[in-house]
Amino acid sequence: MYGTITAEGHTIVPQEIREKMGLKAGDRVYWTYVDGHAVVRRKTGSLMDIAGMLYDPNRKPLTIEELEEAIGTSVAEGVMESMKTDR
Repeated sequence: MYGTITAEGHTIVPQEIREKMGLKAGDRVYWTYVDGHAVVRRKTGSLMDIAGMLYDPNRKPLTIEELEEAIGTSVAEGVMESMKTDR
């Protein structure tokens, strides 16, 4: 497929490509140049997109100690699980 670059640097992404990439009007894309080829990727979500997702005004905040314990427990469970699968 061929396209044209306008004087402003704009181009049209062919419909077939937009459909395959799941692009729609207003979507952001990320351009890179790799080994002599332009590569375009659909912008995926950022951490800011999920900010506040778990917020519950009725739940009291955890203390640092509670957070550290929860993290430690999760890490320990992950290590134990990986030891089971490594055998």
